[in-house]
Amino acid sequence: MNIGIDAVGNLSEDTGGKNYLTHLIKNLQNIDKDNSYFIFINKPDSDLFKIHNDNFNLILLSNKKLNFFKKILIKQFMIPKLIIKFKLDKMYFPDSSGCIFCKIDYLLLIQNLIIFYKTREVRGLKKFYRTFLMKLSVKKAKNIIVPSFTAKELLVQKFKIIPEKISVIYHGVDEEFFSNNFDKDYEKKIIDKFNLNKKYILYVSALWEYKNHTNLIKAFGKLIKEDGLDLNLVLAGKGLITDDDYIKYLYELPKKLNIANNIIFTGDVSKECLKYIYKNALVFIMPSMCESFGFPVIEAMASGIPVISSNAFALKEIVGDAGILMDASDCENIYKSLKEVIFDSNLRNNLVSKAKDKIKIFSWENCIKETLSVLLK
Repeated sequence: MNIGIDAVGNLSEDTGGKNYLTHLIKNLQNIDKDNSYFIFINKPDSDLFKIHNDNFNLILLSNKKLNFFKKILIKQFMIPKLIIKFKLDKMYFPDSSGCIFCKIDYLLLIQNLIIFYKTREVRGLKKFYRTFLMKLSVKKAKNIIVPSFTAKELLVQKFKIIPEKISVIYHGVDEEFFSNNFDKDYEKKIIDKFNLNKKYILYVSALWEYKNHTNLIKAFGKLIKEDGLDLNLVLAGKGLITDDDYIKYLYELPKKLNIANNIIFTGDVSKECLKYIYKNALVFIMPSMCESFGFPVIEAMASGIPVISSNAFALKEIVGDAGILMDASDCENIYKSLKEVIFDSNLRNNLVSKAKDKIKIFSWENCIKETLSVLLK
C-alpha cells in the first residue's frame, strides 16, 4: 500500500504536533517494512526526520516557511495532485484537518482543540477556517484518532460524529526523560545560563494566552509575599505564533507585582536542555485552560517531579490521581495548590510514586503500533 503523510503544517507552529510527527516517522520505520510512505514536507523542516528505510520517501514541497493560509492552499489543492502522482492508496493528516478534495480514504488525527476556547492566538479568519475545515474533515475522514477520551467526547458532541469512527490513542513520552544519564558539566552550564541555583517552580510550554500565565504569576506572587518563600518561577518555552501584546504584558506583570527578580523566562529551549530543567525543579505546574493531551505533564511525571495541573479539558484525564488537580481559572486555587505541595514533602513523594505507575501507559511504540493498525483499516 502507498501511504501519504501530510507533514506541512505541524512542524512550524505546533510544538505538540512536531513532537508527535518526529516520533511517528521514527517508529513507523521500525515497525513497517512492507508499505511505502510518502511524507510531504517543506524543505526547511526536512532535517527533523532521519530516513533510513527504502520504503520511506521525503517529498519536498516548498523552500520557504509558510504561513497558515499558504498551508491551507497546499493541503487543499496540491495534495490531491500528489495523490495522483504517487498513486497513493491512503492519506494520513495528523494536524486536525484533512483535504476536502481528497478522492481516497484518509485518517485524521485531531490533537488541537483550541478552536473551542476563546484565545487571541486563534481568532478571526484563522479560527473560522480552522473550524470550517475541521468540521468538513471529520465528516469526510474514514477514521479519526484523538489523544484522549475527553477529546473524543467533545468531537462527538460538537460535530455529531459516530463514536465508533474515533479511536483514542494516547501519545507517548520521550525516553530521555526517564534516563538517569546526566552530564554534570552540561547540567552546571544550564543552571548557570538560566540562573537556576535557587529552588524553583516550573512551567513548560508555549507562552499562549489560554495557558493561563496571568493567574500563575499572580498566585506565585502571593506565595512569595505572604509565605516568605525564597523561590523562583521558571517559565520554559515560548513557541511560535505568539501574540506580541500578550508577551509584552507577561514580561511587565512581574514588575508590577514586584517579583521580577523571582521570575525567569527561558525562551525556547532544546529537549536536551529541558531534561535538566525538569530534573532540578521542586514542582511542576500546568495551569492551561485548554489541552487535548498535555505533553509537559507526562514529561514532568517521567522526570520524577510532582505535578500540579488544571482540571480543564483532557488534563484531568491525563494526570488523574498522579497529580494535584485544580480549577485554575481562580488564582487562589493555584496559590493553595502550590502551597500544599511545597510544604508537604510526604505529599510530593506520594505524587512522584503514583506518577511512576501512571507514566507506563504513555508509550510511543504502542502509540504508533495502534496508529498503524487504524491506518491500515
